[in-house]
Amino acid sequence: MHPILTSLLPSFTVLLAFGYGCGVSSGGLVDGGTSLDGGVIGDAATCTGEDCSTEGVSDPGETGPSTFTTGTSTIMTDGTQVPLTIFTPDMAGPLPVVVFTHGFQLAASQYASYGQHLASWGYIVVMPDFPGGLIGGPNHRQLKVMLIGVIDWTIDNAMVADGPLAGKADATKIALAGHSLGGKLSLLVASEDGRPS
Repeated sequence: MHPILTSLLPSFTVLLAFGYGCGVSSGGLVDGGTSLDGGVIGDAATCTGEDCSTEGVSDPGETGPSTFTTGTSTIMTDGTQVPLTIFTPDMAGPLPVVVFTHGFQLAASQYASYGQHLASWGYIVVMPDFPGGLIGGPNHRQLKVMLIGVIDWTIDNAMVADGPLAGKADATKIALAGHSLGGKLSLLVASEDGRPS
């Protein structure tokens, strides 16, 4: 299977875990997650009995149950200072980490609601604010290297109790996400670096 598709399968698994899998037979993903064993996601006609119950299933579009704190840090990556905004749930760890990268000519602060929402569901969110603009600034390859530096920093600081991640980050569960250019950078890194899981 292509490495990019392999990196996207956990996202599909998350959708099933949040209750979007109604219509998928009880086996769900088979062969290590390479195929579906039947049913059509969202096809109410294939739902029967307990498999279709939505009782107790939370709507991930709503705010989650956790409160969180917001902090900042600055790192050096590829010779460039990169400010980070960090949303940390107020719960015991280790917690999964989402590194969310902003779009072209936008600031990480414009995505604060994304970080807040994910943190309310128990994810630590690290939002780098990369430099750049129409004229000058780093190219996409340089930004990719900077994003890898953010992953390195996250892993190095994951369990530092008095660090910016409050000792709560699970360095084995790091996801990449982004908008526009941030999505492209996330795919570039995920296609070359096996650490995002």
